[in-house]
Amino acid sequence: SKQIERIEEFAFQNCSSLTDIDIPESVASIGMEAFLGCASLTSVKLPSSLTFMDYGAFRDCSALTDITLPEGISEISEKAFCNAERELEDTKNTDLVQSSESSSSRSK
Repeated sequence: SKQIERIEEFAFQNCSSLTDIDIPESVASIGMEAFLGCASLTSVKLPSSLTFMDYGAFRDCSALTDITLPEGISEISEKAFCNAERELEDTKNTDLVQSSESSSSRSK
C-alpha cells in the first residue's frame, strides 16, 4: 500500500465533524489551508517526519488547544495557526515561522 507523504491543500477544509487527528509518520508536509476552518478540531498529533507546514494549515481552527510541533520541522509558513485557540507563540519553535516577506531559504 502507498504511504501518504503530504496532506494536500484544502484536504479537510471546513470539516466540522473532525475533532482530533493523528497524522501518520509518513507525512512530511501539510498543504496550504489543509485544515482551514475545522472549528471542532481540538487535538492534533503531528508526526516526527513532518518538516513543512504551508500557509494557514490550521487557520481558523478555533477550538485547537492541543498540538506539539515535532523537533524536525524546518519551516512553518505564515498564519499556519491564525485564529487557533492556542497561538503558535505558546510553542517552542517560533523562530521557524516564515512571513510572506522572508526568504524561503534559511541557514542554521
